[in-house]
Amino acid sequence: LTRGLSIATAAVAFILYAGMLELAYFGLIPAYWHERPDLRSLQVIIIINLAAFFAIAYLAGRLANMLRQADVKLQDTAGELENLQVLHERTIESIGSGVISATLEGRVTLVNDAARKLLERDEKELLGKRIWQLFLDRLPDVTSHGEVRALTPGGEEKTFNVRATALYVPGRGM
Repeated sequence: LTRGLSIATAAVAFILYAGMLELAYFGLIPAYWHERPDLRSLQVIIIINLAAFFAIAYLAGRLANMLRQADVKLQDTAGELENLQVLHERTIESIGSGVISATLEGRVTLVNDAARKLLERDEKELLGKRIWQLFLDRLPDVTSHGEVRALTPGGEEKTFNVRATALYVPGRGM
């Protein structure tokens, strides 16, 4: 809704409303007021409604403009977020050490190529699984490290040096 269209809509609505008031005042259509206002009161009612219709039109136009601006900003932000996501994925994939990311509930959300090779599993086998299901030993607590064992699909037992860290966002916590 453009500002011009909202003003035109308000003008048409006002003309129809004022016409209805005039027709009711002169008895050409049924009136729904208890007492018929005098001509001066009718003019005041019409002027107040004229101001109200155009105030609403102005506000509707501003709101529509703000909504368009917010939509453009949202699209820009979504594009930036997508770029950051791709950068993040490529950075994680390029790390030579195995990296596994999981939710706070322990569901695996990301496994880089090095981790897939070490565990000898493909991404489909790992994503969504509970991280502790991948290892035979209990994982170290957050911000600590230790050794854990895992079984490969071929039954070979491998030992990994594991460091558990939590994602901390300043001002928001974990």
